[in-house]
Amino acid sequence: MTPKRILLLVLVFSLIHFESARAQWRQTLGPPWGADKVLCLGENNGDLLAGLLNFGVNVSTDGGNKWTNPQTYPRDNSVFAFEEVGLHELLGIEYGVMIAQNPVTTWSYINTGLDDSHFYAVTSFFYGNSMLLAGTENDGIYSATFVGPDSIVGWTAINKGLPGTITSATVTSFGYDNNGNVVAGIDPCGLFVTTNNGQSWSSYGLLNTPIDAYVNIGYTHVAGTPTGIYISTDNGKHWNQTNPSSTNSLSRDVVYGNVYAGTNNGIYLSRDSGVTWYQASEGLADTIITSLYVANGYLFAGTGSHGVWRRPLSDFGISSVVQTPAASKPEIQVYPNPLSQATTISFSSQSSGYADISIVNTLGTEIAHLYSGELAAGEHRFVWSDPTVSNGMYECLVRMNGHMETVPLVLAR
Repeated sequence: MTPKRILLLVLVFSLIHFESARAQWRQTLGPPWGADKVLCLGENNGDLLAGLLNFGVNVSTDGGNKWTNPQTYPRDNSVFAFEEVGLHELLGIEYGVMIAQNPVTTWSYINTGLDDSHFYAVTSFFYGNSMLLAGTENDGIYSATFVGPDSIVGWTAINKGLPGTITSATVTSFGYDNNGNVVAGIDPCGLFVTTNNGQSWSSYGLLNTPIDAYVNIGYTHVAGTPTGIYISTDNGKHWNQTNPSSTNSLSRDVVYGNVYAGTNNGIYLSRDSGVTWYQASEGLADTIITSLYVANGYLFAGTGSHGVWRRPLSDFGISSVVQTPAASKPEIQVYPNPLSQATTISFSSQSSGYADISIVNTLGTEIAHLYSGELAAGEHRFVWSDPTVSNGMYECLVRMNGHMETVPLVLAR
């Protein structure tokens, strides 16, 4: 073998080794993670949040590289869920809900209406469809009572149609069905849907199956359970297992169109809405994945004993969006643009189909979710207005009939 050929082989091997070393998970910096189980991940006013078992909230102000445990957040609670509601941040904790107004300085409880004779913790939130819902451990689902656009004064139980075992069950997750109705994942009861804004619930499939996570991607619905991942493509009528790993968390990214699963066997990636899964755990020191979150161009993973890890979304490949004929593409118009307060997003489609409409920042982080559900052919209009969002560049993403269209937005107040 000639010296040139040997040198070429060495260079090729080095390049492969470099790419393999680069494309893997990296542990973020923070407190001694060894004792900290990450229960949830979220975001508030541009900062990333990690809810911990018994140790409150850790915060990252630099995009998820370094984490601290600031005095402005609770430090001695187990934190199960986060939700931003207008100018306020909510925490789902043991024995209730805590609320603070941004910028966060002090926290208070808003537990009026919660039946503390049953529930142990608030474990999940849903904010959309003009509703704020709280899922609990041992007491079902509650709906918030508002005074003003984002002032919450109490809660009302909305458990009609849920099984009697709801008093010993945990509401783990929320999502949508094909028609934009809210779906709740409950352990160990299954999936339930409301078609009347929480007045009553009915089974959405996987009855008596423990649901630990749920997400919808277009017409495909994905549920994570202790016995694996199940998907439905017929609005919850039938479910098929596509991955046998015990699944704790599911997340999707609106830029690449992928769905991610955090399991007891590491992290899996699907580029086809949950039909096929690939291991994506390179570099992880802890394969018990308790939570996932997409922000700032990264996928963040909370683990059972090694804190928070992150990996660039670009590592997971190109978008799996199927190209469709131009006749079925939504034709999007945004006015005004640039905008100072509100803007109207209008588009027309020549055929009916499932639509998903969201606003993302330049890093691909979803900052507003405007609609998920079935849309008829014809003209459609949606208004985006959020006084808490900073000036800058954003994108409107419209997914419909398997195709994604984007429109740049400029916010200049």
